[in-house]
Amino acid sequence: MRTHLRRTLGVATAAVLTLGAGLVAGPSAQAAAVTQTVSINPKGSIDVVTLGGGHGHGLSQFGAYGAAVHGRTTSQILAGYYPGTTTAGAPSPLIRVRLSGTGPTLTVQAIAGLKVTGVSAALPTAGILHYRLIAGSGHGLVLQRQTKQGKPYTTVKTGLPNGAQFGRAHGAPIRVYHADHSTTIYMGGVHAVRVSASGKAGGVYPVNYVNTEWYTAGVVPREMPASWSRAALDAQAIAARTYAVFENTANAGQPYTICDTSACQVYGGHEIFDAHGKLIATDLASAATDTHGKILKYKGATIFAQYSASNGGWSTAGGKPYLKAAADKYDAGAPGNWYTDVKSQVTAASMAKALGMSTVTKLTVSRDGHGSWGGRITSVTATGTKSGKAYVRKGISATTFAAAVKVTDTTWISLAMHK
Repeated sequence: MRTHLRRTLGVATAAVLTLGAGLVAGPSAQAAAVTQTVSINPKGSIDVVTLGGGHGHGLSQFGAYGAAVHGRTTSQILAGYYPGTTTAGAPSPLIRVRLSGTGPTLTVQAIAGLKVTGVSAALPTAGILHYRLIAGSGHGLVLQRQTKQGKPYTTVKTGLPNGAQFGRAHGAPIRVYHADHSTTIYMGGVHAVRVSASGKAGGVYPVNYVNTEWYTAGVVPREMPASWSRAALDAQAIAARTYAVFENTANAGQPYTICDTSACQVYGGHEIFDAHGKLIATDLASAATDTHGKILKYKGATIFAQYSASNGGWSTAGGKPYLKAAADKYDAGAPGNWYTDVKSQVTAASMAKALGMSTVTKLTVSRDGHGSWGGRITSVTATGTKSGKAYVRKGISATTFAAAVKVTDTTWISLAMHK
């Protein structure tokens, strides 16, 4: 979804958000496009400078931090990045999160009160270390248990239904084991879903069914440092909760509605422990309780609340009326913004190879006209040679070109031959 920086319920009163003075201001997305020509020495190196991290749609995490440092409130921050939206109270659906890093099984700690679908009583814990669900050879799941570390698992029951859940009363915490021996404690139930319809191929993947507020608390400190200003953290919480509720509706018929990585938004459950059992990260309950139940809506509908680490000083249009291109004076000035003027160097030869060419002697770069250097790259034409003949490659996308100059997190790129 974006570059990673590193969602008893009350009902909030709906409130129209007003633009925070000076938060996001400037020309609209109608700025004139810019075309530039860069001469390339095929035997030389290219100095590359970048701005921003991520797609730039919606809230900038560093921009929100910069705005909070300058006294902007949560409402003002959100109004600047999602113009025309309102805050409203929302029900708290169970968010269905596909969990990563667990390997082909779902393994959990044997703990008092643990139950599993298909077994009527709570699972015994005396002398039991772990339980796990694996794909059966037919169409269901197999429940197994382990008595000591390193000992083989033994089968407890076969024929459990696909999607069987490990759970405890009232969504009490469950420890899940990852393939690298780290563990995460999740609130709510954890389901095992078969990768393949039959047979053991691919095993299972886990899906955490978790209350929206627990989910929000588990996202915020993985997306934004918990030490940042409260106004920024609360803005992140509302954006994260909104994004999850939107995805929950959009993917209602699927086994899961959202993932736990930066392809969606990063979710780390309640507590994370390393392979040695040391606590290394926790959720941030205050971010959820501060903004309890609040989401963003546009004309009564939950918005697609995209956000990214840094917009570099200009947000980008995201195809929605509330995701507009506009100047952002707080992003570049945010304390410690490591996405500002990032410098690197690549050889012209490596760039040419990445573009499928023998040499590149000229780049014709089209930009969106927003901000420094003429703004983000929109497309590139490369002139040079291929297989010993003159060659021109037209219509190179911004992301393809960024990869060719070894940039992975933005298309706002300045280029110059190294002197």
